Amino acid sequence: MNLLKTASLSAGFAMALVASSAPAAAQELNSETQTRSGPWHTAAEQTEDGHIIGNPEAETLLSEFVSYTCGHCATFTKQGDPVLDIAFISPGKLRFEIRPYIRNALDLTISMLAACGAPEKFKGNHTMFMRSQGDWLPRAAGAPQSQQAIWGRGDRAARANMSSALGLTDKMIKQRGYSAIEVDTCLADDAMAQQLMQNTVDDAGEFGIQGTPSFAIDGELQEDVHEWRSLEPILVAHIKSKTDADKEPQLGESHFD
Repeated sequence: MNLLKTASLSAGFAMALVASSAPAAAQELNSETQTRSGPWHTAAEQTEDGHIIGNPEAETLLSEFVSYTCGHCATFTKQGDPVLDIAFISPGKLRFEIRPYIRNALDLTISMLAACGAPEKFKGNHTMFMRSQGDWLPRAAGAPQSQQAIWGRGDRAARANMSSALGLTDKMIKQRGYSAIEVDTCLADDAMAQQLMQNTVDDAGEFGIQGTPSFAIDGELQEDVHEWRSLEPILVAHIKSKTDADKEPQLGESHFD
């Protein structure tokens, strides 16, 4: 069974690598916005589409469509995630949704590894794979064509072989505390693999994703926004507009004593 062919997505491994502190705008937002109790950056839930991190009552939802073999996605994790955690997620202003976007068999395998175990483990798994991309991705791209062809099938045997050969299983065991049996069980979950592939097809149709990372704010895709530098001012303005709206007197209210 060729999962990648079923989803009509590429299974190739010709993948190119593309090569903080909180910005002033985020600091300004912090000073103006009332926050709920926290911290919320460790709160997580798994959904059919991915994982959501943060305060479930936060008014703003930021969705990231991410490919683990995307160099820009790894850059966003390094530049944007620390600011999101400190300035937006932890104080309860924002829910951050990470939705895997499967471009190839390696994306599929790592997406399954990142989602392995309890929802609270996801963010650490996700960050580990993104920050170590420069280690395993060149090894995948440099593997013999015969091995890449096996991996490209995307079935459970191919996923297990890929994870072992690229040192992904070893990372899960040594850095994240999983057992080999736990890793193998997660990689053998064909239902999860099918759901991830179908989610990608659905997201491509619904949002018109043109590249990764892509971002949606409250379900609205942000056109031509693929990096933290361009996303941050839009996100700050969006949250600020909601905060200002909350301060407006409602019908029947008065500011007079």
